[in-house]
Amino acid sequence: MRSMEKTSAVEAIYSTIVRESIQQICITSLTKDSGNTSLCHTLATRAAQAGKHVLLMELNLENPTLDKLEDIQQNQWLPLTGHWEQAVQDSQTPGLKLLCAPSETGRCIEFRDIEVMSLFFQNAMTQYDLIICDVSPLLCQEASVIPTEALSFTSQHTFLNVLTNVTTESQLTEAKEMLEQNGASISAVIMNDRFSPSLKDELIRETHRFERYLPKSMAFFRRLIERSLLLNQDL
Repeated sequence: MRSMEKTSAVEAIYSTIVRESIQQICITSLTKDSGNTSLCHTLATRAAQAGKHVLLMELNLENPTLDKLEDIQQNQWLPLTGHWEQAVQDSQTPGLKLLCAPSETGRCIEFRDIEVMSLFFQNAMTQYDLIICDVSPLLCQEASVIPTEALSFTSQHTFLNVLTNVTTESQLTEAKEMLEQNGASISAVIMNDRFSPSLKDELIRETHRFERYLPKSMAFFRRLIERSLLLNQDL
């Protein structure tokens, strides 16, 4: 996976957040292994670097990874005023706070209560400039996880992380219907090129096809490609 740090794609998403005065986002994918946590972490870091007071909240109980990503502990908490605040931890980036997924208390009824979650997000927005929620994939949720469609309903905005060349039209339609049936809607769609090779990668791959016949020439072409300013730009 190519690094998302300081890419034009991340800048475009962050510009949308600023332009639309978005304060709280629920970011979800359709399937597993979509790089959702990396995307959320990168956006949260970008906002913190811009001087915002940011909370990155992990509500993906099925595959929590934020504690490993930032080398912090996984605290237990409930979405109740005066309770969840105690579980918030510092990150490696000034201005960015972290709230890891609670492995045990995350199965409590409070996380499935729409009224409780609505009040939880409202309270959090009084304390932070931006809140980014990393939630479970829509189309492959276990019965024990917090329903993503319910979280989307209680959230201010929902961004859908879609994998280029992987996500199908039928999956996108199914996700849209799931959200609409629960009173939520998609505010934005992020096209994620995680499994889509760049033009530079494709050209380098093609040079290896002729390596057997023109090894020196192919090595020369690869060096040219690696140095090309045009091919190394983020599109």
